[in-house]
Amino acid sequence: MEPIVSLISGFADACAAAVTPRAIADALCERLVQQFPSSAALVFERESSKGAVRVVAGANIPTAWSQRAVALRDVPLLAEAVESPERVHVRNAYTRGPVESGQSLPITSLEAICGAVPDTGSSNYVFLFLVPPSVSEPAVRRAAVETVRRLIGAGISISAGDSERAVTISRVYNAKVEWENTADAVDAIVAVLDHRNRVVRANRAVERWVGVPVREAVGRDLHALLHLACTRPHCALRQSIDAAVAKLANEPQSSFEMFDDTLGRDLQIDVRHASQGNDGWTGVSEPPRIACIVYDMSALRAAERELMFMNQSLEERVRARTLELSEANRSLRDEIAKRRESETSLLRSQRDLAELSNQLVDAQELERKRIAQDLHDSVGQSLTAIKYSLENAQVLMERERTVEAAKLLETGARRVREVLVDVRNISMNLRPAVLDDLGAASAVRYLCREWNEIYAGVALTTNISVDDTQIPDTLGTDVFRSVQELLNNVARHAHAAQVRVDLAVTGDHLSVVVSDDGDGFDSTRSPGLAGGQRESRGLRGLRERTERLGGFYRIDSSPGKGTAVRLEWPLVTHQSPIPGSMIN
Repeated sequence: MEPIVSLISGFADACAAAVTPRAIADALCERLVQQFPSSAALVFERESSKGAVRVVAGANIPTAWSQRAVALRDVPLLAEAVESPERVHVRNAYTRGPVESGQSLPITSLEAICGAVPDTGSSNYVFLFLVPPSVSEPAVRRAAVETVRRLIGAGISISAGDSERAVTISRVYNAKVEWENTADAVDAIVAVLDHRNRVVRANRAVERWVGVPVREAVGRDLHALLHLACTRPHCALRQSIDAAVAKLANEPQSSFEMFDDTLGRDLQIDVRHASQGNDGWTGVSEPPRIACIVYDMSALRAAERELMFMNQSLEERVRARTLELSEANRSLRDEIAKRRESETSLLRSQRDLAELSNQLVDAQELERKRIAQDLHDSVGQSLTAIKYSLENAQVLMERERTVEAAKLLETGARRVREVLVDVRNISMNLRPAVLDDLGAASAVRYLCREWNEIYAGVALTTNISVDDTQIPDTLGTDVFRSVQELLNNVARHAHAAQVRVDLAVTGDHLSVVVSDDGDGFDSTRSPGLAGGQRESRGLRGLRERTERLGGFYRIDSSPGKGTAVRLEWPLVTHQSPIPGSMIN
C-alpha cells in the first residue's frame, strides 16, 4: 500500500499545480513514470468522426507515438478499452528490437495496461500504460492505472464542467494541433513576436533554416534567431526589421525584401499586427503581438534572374539577327542599285554602241564622199587635162609640129606630178605611210610638224621621249588618231597661243598628254563626266579608243585656264610576241 499512497500523494500535488485538462494529464503521467522506472504513459483522444485516436498527453512517450494518429482497428487493445470502458484491459507487448523512448529508455518486453477515461458521456479519452513486468506487483500496476484514469476523468469534468464543454475543448485542441502541423509543414518561418521583437511562438521551419529547436527559439530576438552569431552593430537585417516594425505604428502591415549574406537567401519578411486577446483563465489582457512571416524568395528570384537573362539573351539575339537582316537588306539594296546601275550603263553602252555604229557608217560615207570628191576635183580633173594634153600632143606629132607637141607633153608630165602629189595627200589622210614605215612615235612627230605648218600662229611644243619600238603595233593607230583628234580640237575650239604634246612611257603605261592655254571649259560639268549631258563625237571617240584597249582618259580644264587631256594605255596586255617564239 505504501507505493499506492505515495502515488496518490504525488497525483494530488500534480493536480494542484495543473490548470488545464491537458496539463493535469501530463502531470499525472509524469508522476506515474517517476514511480515506475522505464515505463511510458500515453493519453489518447478519440476522434468521433473517425475510427482513430491521437496522443495528446503523456510522459516518456516513444518517439514513434508522438502526435501520432492510430486507427483503432490496428490496435485491438485500444479498441477493447473504448468498447468496454468500465474495466482495465491488460496485454503483454513485445518489440522486435529496442525502441528509444523520449527519455532514451529501451523498451523490449512490456505489459500494456489500457483503460478508457471515465466521462459522463461517451468515452473520448483512453489511457495506456506500458511498464516492464519486473517493476512492481501486477496489482499495484493495475491500481495505479485505475487511479490515473479516474483522476484524468475527474480533472476533465472539473475543468470542463460537463461533457459537452469537454468535447468542445477537445475539438479546439484538435484544430490547434492540426493548425500547428500545417504551420510546421510550411517552408517559411511563421512566428509571433512580442512588443520587443522576441519570438513567442514559431513553427518548425526555424529548425530547418537555422538549426535551432523551436523551444530554444522562444524568447530570442528575431534578428538574433536568424543571425545566430551576428555582432555587427549596423547589421542590415536588424535595421530592416526594426524599420518594418516601426512602420506598424501607422500602418496595419509592413514588409521588405533583401538578400541576406549570412543565410545566403533572398528574404521577404512581412510583419503585421496580431489580434490582441486576453487570458481565458485570468481575464488579464495580453500584450500586443506581431505576426511575422519570413519567406525564402531565392528560388523565385533565381527564376526571375534566369528569365531576365533569357530575355536579355533573346533580345540580344533578336538585335543581332535584326542587324544581320538589316545588313543583308542593305547589301541587297546595294546589289540591286549596282545591278540597276549596270543595267543603265549597259543600256547606255548599247545606245552609244548603236549611235557609234551609226556614226561609223556616217563617217564611212563622209569619208567615201570626201575621197570621191577629192578624186573627182583634183585627180579626175588633172587626169582629164593630162588626157587632153596627150591627145593634142599626138595630133601635133602627126602634123609634125614637134615643138608644140613637146610643150604639151611637158605640161602633161607636170600634171602627172601634181596628180601624184594629190594621190599621196589623199593616201596620207587615209593612213600616213610613216605610221607603217617607221612607227607611231615618228608618225606623231610628222603629224605635229604638218599641223604646225598649217597653224603657224600657234606655238607647238613636243616632248616625245619614246621610240617607235616601245609602242606596240596594237596601240600605234589609236595613239596617232588620238593626237590628231586633240590637235584638231585645239585648232577648232581652243583659240590657244601655245600647245604642248607629251608622249612618254611611265612604268608599264604609255601616256599621251595634249595641253593648251586656250579658252578652256568647266570640266566638272564636262559632257560625259558630270551633269548627264551627251558627249561630243570627238570626246566619245577618244573615250572609246582608250577604253577599247584597256586604257582611260581624263580631262582637266577650267574657263580661261586652258585644257589638258591625258590618255593612258597599259603596255603589259599589248606586248608584241617575241620573234621566233612559239608564243602568240
